[in-house]
Amino acid sequence: MTNGLRMDAYYYGFTETCVRSIDEILSTVACAGKAYHNTSDWQDECNGYGPHCEGECPIDWIQNAATRAADEIKSLTAQVESLKRGHKGWISVDDRMPNTSRHVEATYINKRSKRRRIIAFYAKQFEIGAGPTDDLELEYSEEKDEYFWPEGWYENIDNWEDYTAIKVNEGTIDYWRELTPLPHEVSNETHR
Repeated sequence: MTNGLRMDAYYYGFTETCVRSIDEILSTVACAGKAYHNTSDWQDECNGYGPHCEGECPIDWIQNAATRAADEIKSLTAQVESLKRGHKGWISVDDRMPNTSRHVEATYINKRSKRRRIIAFYAKQFEIGAGPTDDLELEYSEEKDEYFWPEGWYENIDNWEDYTAIKVNEGTIDYWRELTPLPHEVSNETHR
């Protein structure tokens, strides 16, 4: 195993590429080959060989690893395109939306034609299940027999006991970007 990833099956092995998302794809194929000699058995349920083997069977492992890698590549491609256009990390909602529930910095034009920025997240349809205390108009999924938050952008609220998020309704979010890391905590000695 290299970096915690199995790269060898029974009859074949892969060489590490040093790109984690690609190595996870190769490793899931190797794990599938280790679990079953015949690819026709790859749809049978079995335990994975590590946290990167997500799913119930080898086909799931491979597909999920490929989907994670594709999401990473799309994200990086969008960031590069945004930098080329001079947006400094801002990604157009026309290019790509953030993953559901991922907090990002978002911007929109308000009613007074002023650009505003907020900390927000996007809820894709039928992806954020509603809790018993959620105070909003919920959407019902017949397929899942469950209520969900309506699709859309929500502003994150940190300092209000009644609500943790409010649906954005003053403007239309047009750009978003990943949150920048917070500064390291300042030690107490600095404040004396």
